[in-house]
Amino acid sequence: MNWISLLSEGPGVVRDENGIYTNFSSLLYAGHEVESIMIHEIWHLKSKKLFGDGLSENLKTPEMRKRHEILCNLFKRAVSSGFELSEHGESNEFEFFSEIKLMEKFENHSLPEYITDALKEFGNGHLNQF
Repeated sequence: MNWISLLSEGPGVVRDENGIYTNFSSLLYAGHEVESIMIHEIWHLKSKKLFGDGLSENLKTPEMRKRHEILCNLFKRAVSSGFELSEHGESNEFEFFSEIKLMEKFENHSLPEYITDALKEFGNGHLNQF
């Protein structure tokens, strides 16, 4: 896939021969392909600040460790309960976080209360300004 098709289609966005979106990622990002990729990647950057993603354990603050533990438990619960995610979102807790933040942003997929409650835990107003 070249970068032009990535920006116009997005990761995991598939259309059939009639131009109809055909899978979960397609339905999640349809009509917002470029915006959703940008926001998804921004949430990866923000997850570094929230959870210490990519930092060695000795550089993480106690708050980062606590939030990361909450995120890991949330991710495990969502996957084990069958919460619908893309393959990408199911790959690890950070992809999961970026994907549920997109769901929250576009309000196109209902989130269970246990996820919305956890997102409030991660809060910090300024992180939710998109």
